[in-house]
Amino acid sequence: MSQAAAISGLKKLMKEPIISVDPGDHVQHLIDESPRSSIILHGALIEEMLVDRLERLMPSINSEERARLFQFEGPLGSFSNRIRMAQAFEIIDRPTRKRVELIKEMRNAAAHCHARIDFKTPQIRTAVAALFGKEPRVFDDWDIKSISGLFSVAVNSLAYVLTHPETEMSWDNLWANGSEVAEKRRKRAQKRRDKRK
Repeated sequence: MSQAAAISGLKKLMKEPIISVDPGDHVQHLIDESPRSSIILHGALIEEMLVDRLERLMPSINSEERARLFQFEGPLGSFSNRIRMAQAFEIIDRPTRKRVELIKEMRNAAAHCHARIDFKTPQIRTAVAALFGKEPRVFDDWDIKSISGLFSVAVNSLAYVLTHPETEMSWDNLWANGSEVAEKRRKRAQKRRDKRK
């Protein structure tokens, strides 16, 4: 196989739409990934959902025109521009735009930082807390899997709302559910520690 064929195959793979992936498989895949990869893939998920919604607003353009708009050098070629346009077209509101910008910055940090990044990283914890309008100290008693799980549920819920605009999403309810799960995990871990003593 030639280099050109390999590159062509990789580009085709990269364009495989998330919608063609089984949701259960996708969630399990994200759980199995490293924290860094999980953050990057969650960011890519939200970006792809924004592209899908923006494209639906442009039914009259052909594939060449669409490519010119969404290719990297095009006006909708960056995640930032896609976020701005999604707000302009009322796909997302201002508070959601701010949350999506946080997810984008988390993705960028995970993709470009050479230091170790996971859900223990102070800046990542701060960003996850900020998604819910909380201070990072709320995670002082949380284990890393609970923080990672809350992030994953929040991003996947946001992706669902982007593809199902008639659905309402309550960040307060997500926080309450995530807090409840984290508390149960903390109590189970404490019981295990107490049994070992």
